[in-house]
Amino acid sequence: MPSNHSGPSFTGNYYDIAGRQTNTTINGPVNVHTNVFNQGPYAREAVMRELENRLKPAYFDGDNRPECLENTRKDTLDSIYQWVDASGYPNVLLLIGAAGTGKSTIATTVAGRYQRRRQLGCHIFFLRERSNPGNVLQSIAYYLAKYSQTLAESLVDQLKDTGVLGPSNLKTKFDILLRHPLSAIATKVHHPVLIVLDALDECGTPESRQSLINVLRDCLPTLPPNIRILITSRPDEDITPLISKPDFVTMTIDQHSDESKVSVTSYIKFEFNQMRSSGKINVPDDCEWDDNLRRLAESADGLFIWASTAVRFVRELKRSRLNSFRDLVLNANSLKLDDLYMTVLSHVSKWNEEDKEILRNIFSLILFAKRPLSDIEIDEILDVEMDTTSDLLSYFHSLNNDPELSSFLRDASRQASIYSGLISQSVLHIYTSFLPLTKEESLMSIHYAEYADKTHRVEYIGRRRRNDCIKTIRVKWDVSILSFSPDGTRILSNSGRRVYVWDATSGEMIAGPLIVDGKKGDKGDEEEEEEDYNSYPLSGAYLPDGRYVFVATTNGIIRKWNTLTSCLVSERMMSDFQIDPTWAAIFSPDRKSVVFGDDEGIIRVWNVETGEQDGGLLEGHTDSITCLSFSSDGKYLASGSDDGIIIIWGMG
Repeated sequence: MPSNHSGPSFTGNYYDIAGRQTNTTINGPVNVHTNVFNQGPYAREAVMRELENRLKPAYFDGDNRPECLENTRKDTLDSIYQWVDASGYPNVLLLIGAAGTGKSTIATTVAGRYQRRRQLGCHIFFLRERSNPGNVLQSIAYYLAKYSQTLAESLVDQLKDTGVLGPSNLKTKFDILLRHPLSAIATKVHHPVLIVLDALDECGTPESRQSLINVLRDCLPTLPPNIRILITSRPDEDITPLISKPDFVTMTIDQHSDESKVSVTSYIKFEFNQMRSSGKINVPDDCEWDDNLRRLAESADGLFIWASTAVRFVRELKRSRLNSFRDLVLNANSLKLDDLYMTVLSHVSKWNEEDKEILRNIFSLILFAKRPLSDIEIDEILDVEMDTTSDLLSYFHSLNNDPELSSFLRDASRQASIYSGLISQSVLHIYTSFLPLTKEESLMSIHYAEYADKTHRVEYIGRRRRNDCIKTIRVKWDVSILSFSPDGTRILSNSGRRVYVWDATSGEMIAGPLIVDGKKGDKGDEEEEEEDYNSYPLSGAYLPDGRYVFVATTNGIIRKWNTLTSCLVSERMMSDFQIDPTWAAIFSPDRKSVVFGDDEGIIRVWNVETGEQDGGLLEGHTDSITCLSFSSDGKYLASGSDDGIIIIWGMG
């Protein structure tokens, strides 16, 4: 099924079951018609467009997906070809192998063979974090319809009166999109039609693909026997039900088998000899070239991903390819895959600090963004010159599309293992560094105290008491509000009518003064604080992110400040009545509400975002409200009063 996809149009070759070819080009939206395949090519184009709009298939670009080199993987490929060409069940073959054993290369080779024979109905390859289990069945159905007019007719007929597919479960979708249409034309198909699903383990997450796995397990064997389905995957836990399925043929790629080692050796020799013949590597006469290639092949130990990473690493370097090749050979016997990644990444150490910092930010966006980002988008987000991202990443082509790289960079234990020697040698230093933070009477402190460097250890005079004064922060005026930041490193307080943020360790001012009345005093400083309670801070609290604070004042205004910039973010007027500074006030744990208790025993709840009163008055006390407290989940409010009563209010 040769095809080219560009923009909104899709050009492809269609075959009917008899093997007749019809070339069509699709453009623009139309309505579905039935029995339109006898009305000429334009009607067929209309139907395919409608199927595309309705099924919304995923699109795949296989230009850069390699096939097996000639005369490699011969036994494995022959076994797969024999299975595809056979008649009868089992009609599903599961090709299992660890990461980097060459499953996708084998799948691409098989797909290419049967596409050239006009027997490839569908070839889908999944990419980690870019594939959606929810549209796999729709994509298979669409590409089968693209492959064959007869299949397209049958699919159109099945969809005619089925309504909207979205709310249907996967079992129902499988029946409508695949089982019924394929069964209806089974007798007209006189040769095998191959469906290839490559890297099933990279389709979504184990949780999101569970329903898909179940449907594939139970329903694929119900398809006609001449519909042959090849699936490749790692042996992940959620894939096990497929492996143990008696209706499936299971083949396992053994990295340590003679076939794997011979194939990887052939690949290494082919690629490096091509670099040599093209002049990318200038090999001196005294270089033991063949012996070096043999050492690299032995180090790969049948693991294709090791070999391909090593090849791309040398090939994509801008300079010193021969030296890098020699370094790989020199350390080949000890280089595992993770070590090879570190070898590639270690070249960053030769860059200047500015480029290193930009690269760190680029990798952070690539690894942790919620969706894939283009080079241009990353340039704009980081505010760097155009093409900066593509230029820096060009040095890492050897790691492009490597499914194991993301896992390696995210896995702290795998990276820590690279430095296990240094870490093990530093255990004593690590423990003694934490001695000032331990209890002096603890077993840990007693054991490691003798190893500590006394010149760097913080010593206490005498036994520390639980109520020691650790830090004093002196302010000028009276303090009525006080709140720790969520991480405990900063303190929010007022000093008179002004609000400040203090460093909890040093006592230094971090932000402020934040002026609650919107202006400074007449003298422009704090030499004189008016005894004016019209805009006095009554309650303050950090937002959970620790960046913003809310402060409620006696003039009925809630202000939100950015503590990093000391800038006022917003103001909300809550009321047109005066709030007495003796009133009790508290913010809810989620900071969405602020509650006031007045001197007449009445409680009011205000919405912080809108500035509107939230619900009616809470009345139950007969005297001044003296204190308020929320439960940690914000569902309950406790109020205390001079009337000697505590009331628990439901705030849900």
